[in-house]
Formats: sequence, C-alpha cells, structure tokens
Amino acid sequence: MRGSNSVALIARLTPMIRGWAAYYRGVVSSKIFSDLDNHMWWLTYRWARRSHPNKPKKWITRRYFGRFNKFRNDRWVFGARDRVLNDHGDVPFPVKFSWTNIVRHQLVAGGASPDDPDLAGYWAARRRKVPPPLDRYNLRLLAKQDGRCPLRGEHLLTPLPFSCSSWGRSVARLGVTDCPCRGMIRGALSPGRVASADR
Repeated sequence: MRGSNSVALIARLTPMIRGWAAYYRGVVSSKIFSDLDNHMWWLTYRWARRSHPNKPKKWITRRYFGRFNKFRNDRWVFGARDRVLNDHGDVPFPVKFSWTNIVRHQLVAGGASPDDPDLAGYWAARRRKVPPPLDRYNLRLLAKQDGRCPLRGEHLLTPLPFSCSSWGRSVARLGVTDCPCRGMIRGALSPGRVASADR
C-alpha cells in the first residue's frame, strides 16, 4: 500500500482484521490478538514513516494515532485525521484484534446429526444460545422486523445446513438479505429473474 492514503489503507486492513479475528475467536487467542495488534501498530507506523520521510516521529504519531474509538481507552489506534466522517469529529480507523470478544465453541452431543428430524429441537435450542454476529444497529433492526424481510416475509437469518452453530447472514442497512427482493430494490435483478427465483 505504498503511495496510498490512510483511508485506502484502513479500507484494506479492516475486512482482513475482522475476518481473521472472527475465525480465531473460538480458541485461546487473547495473547495472540494482543501480539497481532502490536504487529499491526508497527506495520502502520512504518507505512506512515515511509509516507512522510522528512517528518519527525512525534509529528507522525500525532497525525495518525490517537483515541479514535470513543468506547475504548486506547490512544494508539491508527486513524485518518484528514477524513472527518460526521459532525462529531469521528474519523475512520481499523478495528483491533483484541476488540473481538472470545466466544468458546460448544461441543455437539455425540451422535447428534443436523439431518435427524427427531433432534430438531436440540438444534433449535443450540442456535438460540448463540447470538447472531451482528452489530447493535442490525440487531435492533432485526428485532423491529421480527427477523423477517419486510417485502417477502422470509426469515433474514437462516442457519447453514452444514454448520448449525453458525449463521448464514447478509443483512443490509435496508433490512433485506440475499433473497430476490434485495435485487429488486437495488435494480440488480429484473422482474423475470425474480419470478424464476421464486419457482
């Protein structure tokens, strides 16, 4: 990312950090997350030094590092001070590995198959114990809509058949998912394709 600005760097780092942290949050990963945060700080600091080779270290740390996440007491968060997002002065910043909550995986009872219709209650109770991995905004929106698409009435969150402990999710800000009505709203699908998808 040499030659790129800080906003492009943050946009590149954030999905990778979120993905790795979500994948490894079920194991003993607090120490590793802390080490990865230190490594990411060093990488972003080196990027800033290369972007401004004639500036002193204090100038670089004042420009690119600060307490950008108001909910965390961490003043060494990398951020783009030159790009203000709203009237409150919020700036874009990547997430940190250590901000991901550690969630322990619950073992499945021996012989419990998701294909067994007699164990549907077991799998439903197991899914209820695991909250869907959504932010507060989307959780409120999901509760307001009773977990259903406002246009078609279908459930927005469906457990994947091959992994009943994880949720298949793709909730957009409009409150619709990958069902065909999403394409109708965005104009991505023609009405003919939506009709064929309903069959």
